[in-house]
Amino acid sequence: NASHGCVRMRNRDVGDLFARVAVGDVVELHGERDAELAQIFGEGELSASVMSAVGGQ
Repeated sequence: NASHGCVRMRNRDVGDLFARVAVGDVVELHGERDAELAQIFGEGELSASVMSAVGGQ
C-alpha cells in the first residue's frame, strides 16, 4: 500500500488512542479516508506533500 505503515491522524485522535491502549497492544485501523482529513492534508501520498500541507519543512 502507499502508506508504508504510516497513518495520518489528528492530534486529538492520537491522544484518544494513546489513552485507550498500552505499549505493546496490537491496534488495527479500518475504514475509508476521512473527508475532513482529506481537506486538511490533501490527496498527497508522499510525506513531503503531507508536510507541505500542514506547514512543515
